[in-house]
Amino acid sequence: MLPFEVMSAEADDAYLAAGLAEDLVVDLTRLGELHVASRAETATYRDRPVPPRTVARELGVDYVLIGSVRRAGNRARISTQLVRASDGHALWAERFDRTLEDLFEVQAEVSKRIVGALQIELRPDERAMLDRAPTHSAEAYRLYLRAREIMDVGRVENLQAEELLKQALVLDPEFALGVAALGETYTRRAMRWWGGLENADRAKPLAERALAREPGLLEAQLVLAMVHRLRGEVPELLDVLGRIESYAPDHPDLGEWAAWSYMSSGQPERALGMLQRQVERHPENYRSQSWLWQCYDMMGRVEEAKRQSRVTLDCLMEAVRRRPDDVYARSLLGSQLVLAGERDAGVAQAERTLEISPHDGRLRYNAACTFARAELPERALKELKEGVRQVPSYISDWPKRDPDLASLHAHPDFIAMFGRADDAGATR
Repeated sequence: MLPFEVMSAEADDAYLAAGLAEDLVVDLTRLGELHVASRAETATYRDRPVPPRTVARELGVDYVLIGSVRRAGNRARISTQLVRASDGHALWAERFDRTLEDLFEVQAEVSKRIVGALQIELRPDERAMLDRAPTHSAEAYRLYLRAREIMDVGRVENLQAEELLKQALVLDPEFALGVAALGETYTRRAMRWWGGLENADRAKPLAERALAREPGLLEAQLVLAMVHRLRGEVPELLDVLGRIESYAPDHPDLGEWAAWSYMSSGQPERALGMLQRQVERHPENYRSQSWLWQCYDMMGRVEEAKRQSRVTLDCLMEAVRRRPDDVYARSLLGSQLVLAGERDAGVAQAERTLEISPHDGRLRYNAACTFARAELPERALKELKEGVRQVPSYISDWPKRDPDLASLHAHPDFIAMFGRADDAGATR
């Protein structure tokens, strides 16, 4: 599903278009027979027009939903098309002229039309979910959509989103999706190097409050999982992840994040199936491809790791070719080039990453991984020392298990920073 195009004169109407697409993704993801590309995957098309068939090929999907929103006062015209990837033809197209108070009905109608076009049989609980409005307040919903748009474009400064969600909950304190989103603003903040664990303490009661209202709300379950991850509560984390996986194994936000949680907890075998499904359905997702390679590496499955490394390298090269400004892809590319025997090229990618984003702790960590693979331990340790000051404390157990850093595990400076790798039950 592509981000909806904004046809209105007001730039602020982006929230309306983004919010409708966002909630359609959420609703359709909950239907067992559909596999939906995640928000992170489709966000790259927000500012670059791409033909639906190209999008389908890049995301590995069979259908693409495109749409537009034009608002005038309290009315909105919403146009949608479901396009078949094989021939570029529309299975159906519809235009809705509604008031802003009727957005729930439009969202439900579009979801049902997709279900009908794809001839999917809904369970009674799935049909009830599509019919249920998330809140009785249209204004609370609009505030939620504005907050969601801020959060989904990846802004670190989500204080504005927090304030909007608080306003929405004044209008409807029982708005479970809004309560969960407010909790998410705190967990996102806690996951940044400058955020403290007190943000996790603020998020947990919100997740529990949302779940008391809607026990199966995936967004609240994911917030709760993040809280446990931040606190280092591994048994509780794995329990929540198991619950999510049991009734939504293909939720787009679950895959690689949950898999990484299993891997960093020393259980790569539990992550393997998740990652294999992810790359099968979305072969262009370089993050999932990279995690699958690391999963094989952690498990000591040497030949599979070698094959997956080649696949990951090709995927990363294509990602950087398509989007040269994707610095995170560049940061992963370095290690893969070193593994492929192109040591100097890999080191150059790591150095370029540091030039572009010298203050991003994640990228400094990935550069350290490249330097470690390239047998440059002092440079790797230097970046680790800087990087760990700029990444949240909840990842402190991962370096001891990370195959990229295996050559450093016995180094006194590494042990001083993270402890002994053997204490984490490292696989290597």
